[in-house]
Amino acid sequence: MKRTKAEIMEDLSEYEKKHSKVIANNTVEYWTEKGDRIIRLHKTDIVKFMTDGKIILNSDGWKTVTTKERINRYLECGNV
Repeated sequence: MKRTKAEIMEDLSEYEKKHSKVIANNTVEYWTEKGDRIIRLHKTDIVKFMTDGKIILNSDGWKTVTTKERINRYLECGNV
């Protein structure tokens, strides 16, 4: 089911909403006020590029082809 950008971002702060963009179907990229870059699929933040250099991966238990593809795509290139 394709979700709208608003549905994908409904839990984000106003700052994060202003600093976001749709990068793939059901996937949005946004930045936090601390400068962390997040890739969100549906309501799950699947890749977090932290300002301290750490990268956090999270499937939230969704073992789907799409989740794996998105994590691999954005982890591999480090940018959109």
